Amino acid sequence: MAGSDESRTLVEFPGEWALKRLLGPTFDLIGQDLSRLYAKGRDRIVRAAKRKTPDLDDGKAANLRVARDVLWNGAFADDEVCAEYFGGLLAGSRSEDGKDDRGLPFVDIVRSLSSSQLRLHYVLCHALSNVLVDERKEDPQAAFTT
Repeated sequence: MAGSDESRTLVEFPGEWALKRLLGPTFDLIGQDLSRLYAKGRDRIVRAAKRKTPDLDDGKAANLRVARDVLWNGAFADDEVCAEYFGGLLAGSRSEDGKDDRGLPFVDIVRSLSSSQLRLHYVLCHALSNVLVDERKEDPQAAFTT
């Protein structure tokens, strides 16, 4: 038994082996469900990043560390506002050489906020932006004279 696939699996992945034994076929179904959920969230983030990228053919690449954290943390968020924030982080991580990882701390911040906190942040920023735009229409120098 020492050389069998089952014992090797037990040594390499004891948690997975135990779950397969405990849950049987249900384990595979759960894995399939998680895979579908991840793919749906990943695609939502990628669509948001695509909308936020002016030119997809500009030769720039997303930073791999940022992309990994964005997808890992954001793909399971089932909210469009979360997808927009994570998509913005992914789009913002694009650079000529793909090495610009300045977005990593922001991924951690967005990850730490609940979807309702992100929605509140969006509403407040959007309202403030509208106020500033209205002020600039009335007096273009208003934004610079406070």
